[in-house]
Amino acid sequence: MTPNPNFGRPYIVGGPGDGNSYVSDRKYTRASLFGEVRSSDFFDKNSLIAKLLGKHRFNGVYSDEKYATENLKWQMYANDLAWSKYKTQGATDGLNNLPPVTVIYLGSSIASASSAAGANIPAVTAPITIQSGNLYHFASTWTNPAGVNFSDPWNVPAALAPIFNGIPFPTGTGTPAQLTQVSNPANYVGWNSNFKMNPLAYNNGTDNSLLTGANKFPAGDQVLGRFVAGLSVE
Repeated sequence: MTPNPNFGRPYIVGGPGDGNSYVSDRKYTRASLFGEVRSSDFFDKNSLIAKLLGKHRFNGVYSDEKYATENLKWQMYANDLAWSKYKTQGATDGLNNLPPVTVIYLGSSIASASSAAGANIPAVTAPITIQSGNLYHFASTWTNPAGVNFSDPWNVPAALAPIFNGIPFPTGTGTPAQLTQVSNPANYVGWNSNFKMNPLAYNNGTDNSLLTGANKFPAGDQVLGRFVAGLSVE
C-alpha cells in the first residue's frame, strides 16, 4: 500500500454550488394631445353659424405599460450523462446525485500539532472552477479471468492484510474467514484513469440544463394601455 501524501493537510471542500436571479422589466409610455377648433376661423365671427358652433377644445391622454419578471434557480456544476451511465452501468440519475466537488488543500500537514493554534493555515487565493479531466478510480467490472470462479477460495496476500479480514491474515476477532475470488481485486478492471469527466457548468446561463427552477410572468409582456378623450364646448 502507498502512504497518503496528503495525510494531515488541512483542506476545504467546495461545490457543486447553486445560484438564483431575479430580473424585472417595466416600460411606461405616456402621451397627451390638445386641440382647439374655433368656428370663427372658418366663418365670420359675427355670423349666426359661428355663434352656434362656438369654440371646441379636445383633450386626449394615452398611457401604456409593459411589465415582466423572471426568476431562475440553478446548480452551478453537475456531472454529464455519460458519467451517470458509467457509474450506474447503463441507468441514469439526476443532477443532484453525487455532483462534482473540489478539494482544496491548504498548506502542509499539521498531523503532529497538538492544537490548531499557530497553524497559520493559508486561505484560498484564486477562483475555484471544476474542469474536465480523467478520473482515477477503481472500476468494479469483473474481467472474467480464465479458470477463476466466483466461489473459488482466495487467500489474502500480506500487502492487503490491513484491508481484508481473511485467511491467512485475520484483522478482526474470532475465527478468520475464508474469502473467495469475489473479494480479489485482481479479478476486476481495478484502478485506472480511462474515463474522461466532462462536468457541466451553468456559467451565467450557458447551459440551461442545470436550471432547477424557473418562473416567468407573464409569458409575454403585460400591456396596460388606455386612451382618454375629453371635449369642451364654449
